[in-house]
Amino acid sequence: MDTNNNLENSPTKIQDDNKSVDTLSTEQYELPVIFNPNTVSITIQDAEPVVLFQKTDEEFIKILRSLSSLSDQQIRIIEVRYLSILRKYRKRVKYINLIYHFTRLFISLGGVAVPALLSIQTPNNSTPSESLFWFTWLVSLSVTILHNISNIFRFDKKYAGINSTIEKLTSEGWQYLELSGKYTSHHPHPAATHANQYNLFVNTVEKIKGKQTASEFNSGVETDNKIKPYTNNQNSPTNNQNRLKIPVSDSTINRYASSNMIKY
Repeated sequence: MDTNNNLENSPTKIQDDNKSVDTLSTEQYELPVIFNPNTVSITIQDAEPVVLFQKTDEEFIKILRSLSSLSDQQIRIIEVRYLSILRKYRKRVKYINLIYHFTRLFISLGGVAVPALLSIQTPNNSTPSESLFWFTWLVSLSVTILHNISNIFRFDKKYAGINSTIEKLTSEGWQYLELSGKYTSHHPHPAATHANQYNLFVNTVEKIKGKQTASEFNSGVETDNKIKPYTNNQNSPTNNQNRLKIPVSDSTINRYASSNMIKY
């Protein structure tokens, strides 16, 4: 009797199991949706848009504050010093990029336009009109002024230096959070942590900042150091170092001494 009941219930159970499998496969275990960047926007769990690191540094601060090995004072020092340096350079590089690209474009186009304007002749006369003459003169004067201003303030050097410094500081910050690069552990040393790599990180940031500051203020000194001052003092170290030294053998000295050419 029990056997018959089991046989009678077995198809129903098999059907129920099949139904449950079908239900799980269709309802609970849905296939993941493939991410399409053209149709889906990246959002965090609370449906707010992700803030880019380049704009507000919020993601960097969140990761930094989640590090349990650092003290509150160390975290605050990184936020105040490191992030303030980054924000200052990013603010400066905005107008430096604008001025640099504008001056380069205007000087390049103006240098090509001035010879072309000078070669223009009016249909009736062999000489250009007065308005064209003054316009050409204004363009030529503007090109010369912008070229001299660019050389005086060295926008080309500031453009390359500040952009390079921003990339270095950004890379150092993320390498420190990731414990990669110079902040990774090596075999004879203990395992790298954010706590024991903190001093190395802040020292590296200060070195990058000091190098950029020195390159901006010492740009004119580099040119002056290439010209050595002339002095008539024969006893000066410069003349003594630059004096030509001719090697003389002992036989030559004895030969000239015997002929009374050298008196002691």
